Amino acid sequence: MSASTNGRAVSGLRRSVLEGKNKKGTSRGGWKGSWRDRYDIPKAEEEDILLTRAAYENPEDVDEKTGEKGLAHFHTCQMHGLKLKPKGPGSYLTARCNIDAGQEDCLACKCQAEGDRRVTLKPTFSFNIIHFGLYERVPLERDGRVVKHEDGENRGKPIMVWDLVDKPSDRKRIMADLDRYIRDGDVRLFQKKYIELGKGHRDEISEIEAQASKFCRCGGDLTPIAFFCEKCEECLADVEDDDMSRKEIAAFAESRERCKKCGHVGLPVPQNTCNSCKHPEALTAFDVVASIRKEGEGTGSHVVIKKITPIDQYQMPDGGYLIEFEKSGKDYIPKVDDNGQWIFVEDMDIRKAAESQWDFEKVHEPKEHGFIADKLQVRNPFGSTSGKGKYSRYGGGGSKAEDDAPRGRGRGRDEDDGDDDSGPRGGRRSEPEDDDPPPRRRARA
Repeated sequence: MSASTNGRAVSGLRRSVLEGKNKKGTSRGGWKGSWRDRYDIPKAEEEDILLTRAAYENPEDVDEKTGEKGLAHFHTCQMHGLKLKPKGPGSYLTARCNIDAGQEDCLACKCQAEGDRRVTLKPTFSFNIIHFGLYERVPLERDGRVVKHEDGENRGKPIMVWDLVDKPSDRKRIMADLDRYIRDGDVRLFQKKYIELGKGHRDEISEIEAQASKFCRCGGDLTPIAFFCEKCEECLADVEDDDMSRKEIAAFAESRERCKKCGHVGLPVPQNTCNSCKHPEALTAFDVVASIRKEGEGTGSHVVIKKITPIDQYQMPDGGYLIEFEKSGKDYIPKVDDNGQWIFVEDMDIRKAAESQWDFEKVHEPKEHGFIADKLQVRNPFGSTSGKGKYSRYGGGGSKAEDDAPRGRGRGRDEDDGDDDSGPRGGRRSEPEDDDPPPRRRARA
């Protein structure tokens, strides 16, 4: 969603996806995915990600009159944590609550209700992202063996997947001849991923929005002068008339307010002034590339936003830009569509990755009761929940993902979200006729 006129932002990371504001219209469907597509925020050093827009039903945003759920840019579900042994590989895994997924029974819930302290339940929030890194197309290996297609036209050929290059020797080999690897289709500089966060880390990710919203698309600094209802545009607060301090302005901007005119409850939409242009338009979390990392251990960990870079200024190692530019006089300016959104480069599939969304109802398909019973070593009183065999698949459905690996049975994932609540290749900008680069702005610290 684009900002509306008069400098009011109408899009945000935690703001509802409203009717008529580029709403996708459904919270289901999209790219199929699996645990292999999950991105874990690193601790060693910061890495760059771009949050991308989506639309999923939001159980935290329910209309009091109709009972209808609003849509959010992130997916929400309830996840069980299973602590299987004190520590080490396989000591902890997560599984979607079967009842939360629409089934009648949940073995994990039953065990938790009976006092099994190995089982917990808490909300999980999943975001669509693009991760910027060096990815190489390699054969899929399992237990030291190359996995091959078993049928179809590719029968007998290795299944190829995109793996993040993390060995220094491999990085050095690729970077020495990067253009050739990219041209041959063996390397790409980004990959569509998703992140799973607990409530605490979700709120910390919102710092991307907080930092971005201080700046205008023109590069200037923004100052809020009033706040409006995101639905009916009724004025909720006037900074000058209400004599609001900086602390009060910051607190009001982050609180969900009820509109006295239409009754809508949501985040206020700021109207800003810019010190550089007459038509201010605030950047959102989807307009910047964020350098992030995780600090601390266990429940004491935090997601830290090291810096943000406006999307029109971000370049990848091969010099590629993420969006299209067009010449305007002597300058090059970003191309935007009819809704004021950036136009991502198409030739390198960045546009496809940025404009699609994961089908998290498939990604977070619940495990079979038999699977949970095996892991917890308890009796399964419910039998099969899917009728598809011993265990249901993890992933599948929706559009085909970016590699050709089949989506197999789900497996446990190490959990470290720091919450204490228990409850395709990089695109290059077309070369200008006079070789002038587009205007530059500094990265936002």
